[in-house]
Order: sequence, then C-alpha cells, then structure tokens
Amino acid sequence: MDTVTGTLVVEIVVASLVVILILWHLGGAVVICVTLPLAVLISFILMKAIGVPSNIMSLSGIAIAIGVLVDQSIVMTENAMHHLRRKFGDEKVTGDLTEFLLPALKEVGRPLFFSVFIMVISFLPVFSLGGMEGKMFHPLAFTKTFALVGALFITITLLPALIPIVMKGKIKDERSNWLVRSFINVYEPILRILMPHPGACVWFMAALFLFASGFLTLHWLITAVLALICALCAALLKTWRTRGIALGLTLVVSFLAWSTTPLGREFMPPLDEGSILDMPVTVPRASVTQVADDLKSRDAMIASFPEVESVVGKAGRAETPTDPSPIEMVETIVNLHPRDVWPRRHLRFEDAIGHAEDLVDSLVEGGFLRRPAKAEDLDAVANDAAMAAVAQVDAGLRAHARDRQREEGPRLGRALVEAVARAAVERMEENGFLLRAATDPEIASAVNSLAGTW
Repeated sequence: MDTVTGTLVVEIVVASLVVILILWHLGGAVVICVTLPLAVLISFILMKAIGVPSNIMSLSGIAIAIGVLVDQSIVMTENAMHHLRRKFGDEKVTGDLTEFLLPALKEVGRPLFFSVFIMVISFLPVFSLGGMEGKMFHPLAFTKTFALVGALFITITLLPALIPIVMKGKIKDERSNWLVRSFINVYEPILRILMPHPGACVWFMAALFLFASGFLTLHWLITAVLALICALCAALLKTWRTRGIALGLTLVVSFLAWSTTPLGREFMPPLDEGSILDMPVTVPRASVTQVADDLKSRDAMIASFPEVESVVGKAGRAETPTDPSPIEMVETIVNLHPRDVWPRRHLRFEDAIGHAEDLVDSLVEGGFLRRPAKAEDLDAVANDAAMAAVAQVDAGLRAHARDRQREEGPRLGRALVEAVARAAVERMEENGFLLRAATDPEIASAVNSLAGTW
C-alpha cells in the first residue's frame, strides 16, 4: 500500500508540474490532482464490491494505470483551454463559461470514451489466461480496468462541472512556452517530410511488424501473411523504382525475421524434477517415539506405491539454526520412478458404476434383493459398491505392480550392471588401457560382485 501511495503522490506531482510548465495554468493542475485520487478510490470500491483481493499484483495494476488515468483529464482540459484562447486571446477569462465550454467538452467526450473502451478490450486476453498465469495476472487486469472505468466516470461527470470553475485567469498561447515551441520545431519538419509519402509510412510500419514477428514464437504461416501484407504495402508507393526497392527490402526483412532466434514464450516452466516434498504436521506436543512411529508408518505406506522409488522422512529440525521446525513437523522427500516405467493401473469409475448397476439388477431379478419403492435407493447401493470396488481394485493393482517390480528389480539391475561393465571394457580396449582382452567369465564375475551393490 505504501508503494501505491508513493506512486500516486509522485504521479500527481509530476503531472501537475508538466501541466504548469506547458500550459502555465494552475487550474489545469487542480483538475489533474482531483482526477487521480478519485479514480484510485473508485478502483478500491469496485475491488471491494467484486471481491478482488488486495495483493501485490492487484495494487500493481493500480500503479500501472496511474500513468494512463491523467490522459483523459489532460485532453479535456487542454481542449477547453484552446477554445478559451480563441475567444479571449490575451485577455483574462471571466464570467460563466458553462455554456461556452460545453461543446468543447462534448467534442472530446466520445473519443475519450472509446479510447478507454479500447484499452479495456485489450485486456480481454489477460482475463482468458488460465493456470498459474491467470491466478497471477487476473487481479492486475481487474484493478487496472477498474481504475480506467473510474477515470472515465470522473471525466464525463465531474470534469465538465469542474473545468468551467477553475479555468479562470489569463490563458497563454502554447507557442509562447519554450518547451512546447522546441517540440513543435522538431515535429513540424518531420511531419512535412512524411505527409507527402503516406505509402512509405504504411510500408515501414508493415515491415516493422514483420521484423518483430521473428522474435515471437509464431507459426510460420503468420509470418508469411505479414510478409505478403508488407509486399502489398509496397504497391502503395508512387514510382516503380521505390516499389522495387520496397520489395527488395521486404525480402531482406522476411529473411531476417525467419532467421532470428525467438525469445520464447514460457512464462513459468513446469518444474517436474521427479520428486515430491510432503510437509504434514502431526498432533502438537507429541513425543519423539510417537512421531518416529508415525514417520515409519507414513514412509511405508508411501513406499507401497509402485511409482515411488524411495522415501526419506525427517521429523523436527535439522542441525542448523535456520531450521526452527518443531518435533511435530514432518518433512518427507518422495523420489519417483521415471514416468515411462509407471505401471498402468486405473479403473474408470464410469465402468465400475456400470458393472455395479448390472450386478444389482441381477440380484433383484434373482430374488436376492427386494426391489425398493424408490429407484434412487438401488442407485445408492450401486454407487457405494462401485466406490468400494474402485478402492479395492486400486489397492490390488498397486500391490501386484509393486510385487512385479521387486521380482524384476534384481534381473534388471544385473542387466544394467552387465551393460555398463561391457561398455567400460570396450572403452578401455579402444584406448589401449588393457594389457589383454577380458574374457566373458571375468566380466561375469565382476558383474556378480557388483550386481548386489548396484
């Protein structure tokens, strides 16, 4: 909260100084100072109403939106000052300005509304995110949207009533300010050069999009479409010479976009290290003996799963001052076999419930069960039987798979040791380290001595 407050204060100060330096009018700065805190307040009200939590991401959305919230008030204030300058010139602005400024405010009201609407629509892809990305960025998108809606509400309600009150005094010409005059002196020559050549400007933007597509992990068809659009934009040029140059540059940009290494698109790569860390908490004030027995039982139960390779449990804290865990806090590291060797043991509940319903119908037709008054009672019996069957089948398959792993373990271990031993002998023979060739009985003897260890 302190960060957002500091950002809001800095933004108010900076925006006010910019308005004062450019427009030389204190009333415009007052409009900016009023808009920002009210828009943020509306954002907090909407957060409370909709149930968006206040965390670092949601507050960051407000902080990011602060730089955009001032745009609407600046546009409306500056347009009103232009109209006042045309009417009063170098004289002081006096009298009731409501009727005079109303057309000027309406003039920019609709563009401001649609600009905010477009910015809100641009956040729809963020709202469609799922998984970890959605959980992180949904609060940010909500709060920034709330701030924009709040600023829009203030712009079309409060500002039209506030501007005629504060826009008093002398309105200076913007060219009288050295800062604005410097920007105009740089902008006008560039504009005079580009305006007679609209085709070149359009082609340059298309080429820029084409080159930027090379840094994204897009499908090659999208890059091809962008290259075709860039080539069509070259046809807007006036002379055949410029068209040929633009087409040649399009080929160069297409080659650069195709050969550029993409930046990648993984936001949070999944961390699948083949292990699980389980940190349960047992009964408070449990004795060391009770915790040790519980730890042994948990490790044995977890190790009964065929997907588990090894289980290591710890109770209490380690011999380090940075681990203040009490004795009732348990940490269990479960190492898993590779997924390729996991046994397939799964019974679909839909199949189990279907067989259970057939069995219940057979028992009723055979006279072993009395047909109840309600059909839901038979469904409940079938459902209970299916749930019990799924649990029993899973336990049976789990034990069977574990037994098969224990049977195949020694044979597989011996095969792996023999493969490693023969590869080592071949490598040493290739490098000339062996004084004589190793015989098969010698390799078998080495394998027998190592098979029990490895």
